[in-house]
Parts: sequence; C-alpha cells; structure tokens
Amino acid sequence: MAHTLAGPALNTGYTVHVGTDAQYLALYCPADLQKTPSDPDGFLGGLNHIGVCVRDLVACESRAKKAGFTPRDHAEYEPGSRFYFHDFDGIEYEVVSYSFE
Repeated sequence: MAHTLAGPALNTGYTVHVGTDAQYLALYCPADLQKTPSDPDGFLGGLNHIGVCVRDLVACESRAKKAGFTPRDHAEYEPGSRFYFHDFDGIEYEVVSYSFE
C-alpha cells in the first residue's frame, strides 16, 4: 500500500518519503539552501544522494570496495542497516538493507 511520510529531517531540514515500505522516493529540503558540494550534507546540482536497497549489505559493501569506492557512515537502525559512499563524480549513494519481519 502506498503512503506518504513527512516531517523534520537532518540539520533542521524537511523530508517527504513517497512510496511503500519496500520502495520509496525520499525528497529532502535543507533549512539552508546555500550549502556547497564540499559540505558533507551539501548538494551536487541540487541532488543530496541516491539510495538503493539491497538484500545483502555485506556483499554489496565488498563489491563497492572492489570497485574502488570507500564506504563510510555505517549505521544500524530500525528497520535495517546502511552505509554511504561517493562515486567518482562526487555523487553520494546510500546503500541500505531492511530487515522486515
């Protein structure tokens, strides 16, 4: 079933998630629209990051490392785990694995 969740987010910004529990589009608007790409929570061409959901986070991280990327900001949270990395163009990716029961 599709749903929309909205509310406060990182650095006093605002976020909206549109979709289902299995797949969604996350929209984020920062409180400070003047951030630069060098800011870790900044933007590249208006893009904050791209998130992908995988079944096996450990295998995906291994493949990311073999491809030359540096995984960082690992986190465990309900309902899953995640890490981030930047590609060779500076675009940030979030790789997440959810553990739905």
